[in-house]
Amino acid sequence: MKFLIAALAATAAATPLIPELKADVQLDKRADPIACTIGYQYCGWVLIQDHGWSPDALKYALCDANKDCNFASAQPWDYIWNCTKKFTAAPGVFCKGDCLGPQAHCT
Repeated sequence: MKFLIAALAATAAATPLIPELKADVQLDKRADPIACTIGYQYCGWVLIQDHGWSPDALKYALCDANKDCNFASAQPWDYIWNCTKKFTAAPGVFCKGDCLGPQAHCT
Protein backbone atom coordinates (compact mmCIF):
# COMPACT_ATOMS: atom_id res chain seq x y z
CA MET A 1 0.00 0.00 0.00
CA LYS A 2 2.86 2.38 0.84
CA PHE A 3 4.35 1.67 -2.56
CA LEU A 4 1.06 2.57 -4.29
CA ILE A 5 0.77 5.86 -2.38
CA ALA A 6 4.38 6.74 -3.19
CA ALA A 7 3.82 5.95 -6.87
CA LEU A 8 0.67 8.08 -7.00
CA ALA A 9 2.43 10.96 -5.25
CA ALA A 10 5.32 10.79 -7.72
CA THR A 11 2.91 10.77 -10.66
CA ALA A 12 0.95 13.71 -9.28
CA ALA A 13 4.13 15.67 -8.67
CA ALA A 14 5.29 15.04 -12.24
CA THR A 15 1.97 16.05 -13.82
CA PRO A 16 1.72 19.81 -14.33
CA LEU A 17 -1.54 21.46 -13.28
CA ILE A 18 -1.46 23.67 -16.36
CA PRO A 19 -0.51 21.83 -19.54
CA GLU A 20 2.10 23.43 -21.76
CA LEU A 21 0.78 25.37 -24.74
CA LYS A 22 1.46 23.93 -28.14
CA ALA A 23 3.31 26.13 -30.63
CA ASP A 24 0.22 26.65 -32.80
CA VAL A 25 -1.99 27.84 -29.93
CA GLN A 26 -2.26 31.62 -29.72
CA LEU A 27 -3.61 33.59 -26.80
CA ASP A 28 -5.52 36.85 -27.13
CA LYS A 29 -3.51 40.01 -26.54
CA ARG A 30 -5.61 40.82 -23.51
CA ALA A 31 -8.42 39.12 -21.63
CA ASP A 32 -10.43 42.23 -20.78
CA PRO A 33 -11.55 45.01 -23.10
CA ILE A 34 -10.12 48.49 -22.69
CA ALA A 35 -12.56 51.30 -21.91
CA CYS A 36 -13.18 54.03 -24.44
CA THR A 37 -12.91 57.71 -23.49
CA ILE A 38 -16.35 59.29 -23.08
CA GLY A 39 -17.02 61.84 -25.80
CA TYR A 40 -14.39 60.44 -28.20
CA GLN A 41 -15.12 58.84 -31.54
CA TYR A 42 -13.55 55.56 -32.61
CA CYS A 43 -13.46 53.49 -35.77
CA GLY A 44 -15.09 50.14 -35.10
CA TRP A 45 -11.92 48.27 -36.05
CA VAL A 46 -10.00 50.21 -33.38
CA LEU A 47 -12.49 49.14 -30.70
CA ILE A 48 -12.29 45.53 -31.88
CA GLN A 49 -8.56 45.16 -32.58
CA ASP A 50 -6.91 47.64 -30.24
CA HIS A 51 -9.39 47.79 -27.36
CA GLY A 52 -10.44 44.12 -27.39
CA TRP A 53 -14.16 44.77 -27.79
CA SER A 54 -16.41 41.96 -29.03
CA PRO A 55 -17.59 42.33 -32.64
CA ASP A 56 -20.79 40.54 -31.62
CA ALA A 57 -21.51 43.10 -28.89
CA LEU A 58 -21.10 45.89 -31.43
CA LYS A 59 -23.41 44.04 -33.85
CA TYR A 60 -26.08 43.96 -31.12
CA ALA A 61 -25.57 47.70 -30.60
CA LEU A 62 -26.12 48.21 -34.34
CA CYS A 63 -29.27 46.10 -34.12
CA ASP A 64 -30.60 48.19 -31.23
CA ALA A 65 -29.72 51.54 -32.80
CA ASN A 66 -30.52 50.94 -36.46
CA LYS A 67 -33.10 48.15 -36.14
CA ASP A 68 -31.05 46.24 -38.71
CA CYS A 69 -30.50 42.89 -37.08
CA ASN A 70 -29.00 41.02 -40.03
CA PHE A 71 -25.94 39.80 -38.14
CA ALA A 72 -24.47 38.11 -41.21
CA SER A 73 -24.04 41.44 -43.02
CA ALA A 74 -23.49 43.75 -40.03
CA GLN A 75 -20.07 45.37 -40.21
CA PRO A 76 -19.38 47.18 -36.93
CA TRP A 77 -15.73 47.83 -37.87
CA ASP A 78 -16.85 50.17 -40.70
CA TYR A 79 -18.76 52.55 -38.40
CA ILE A 80 -17.57 55.54 -36.44
CA TRP A 81 -18.62 54.88 -32.84
CA ASN A 82 -19.37 57.56 -30.25
CA CYS A 83 -18.21 56.60 -26.75
CA THR A 84 -21.10 57.27 -24.35
CA LYS A 85 -19.85 55.34 -21.29
CA LYS A 86 -16.57 53.57 -20.47
CA PHE A 87 -17.64 50.35 -22.19
CA THR A 88 -20.56 51.63 -24.27
CA ALA A 89 -20.51 53.20 -27.71
CA ALA A 90 -23.28 54.24 -30.08
CA PRO A 91 -22.93 53.77 -33.83
CA GLY A 92 -22.59 57.00 -35.76
CA VAL A 93 -21.65 57.32 -39.41
CA PHE A 94 -21.19 54.25 -41.61
CA CYS A 95 -18.01 54.62 -43.68
CA LYS A 96 -18.55 53.49 -47.27
CA GLY A 97 -14.78 53.70 -47.73
CA ASP A 98 -12.25 53.24 -44.97
CA CYS A 99 -12.49 54.48 -41.40
CA LEU A 100 -9.16 56.02 -40.45
CA GLY A 101 -7.70 57.51 -37.29
CA PRO A 102 -6.30 58.53 -34.89
CA GLN A 103 -9.19 61.02 -35.08
CA ALA A 104 -11.90 58.78 -36.54
CA HIS A 105 -13.04 59.84 -40.00
CA CYS A 106 -14.25 58.25 -43.22
CA THR A 107 -12.31 58.37 -46.48
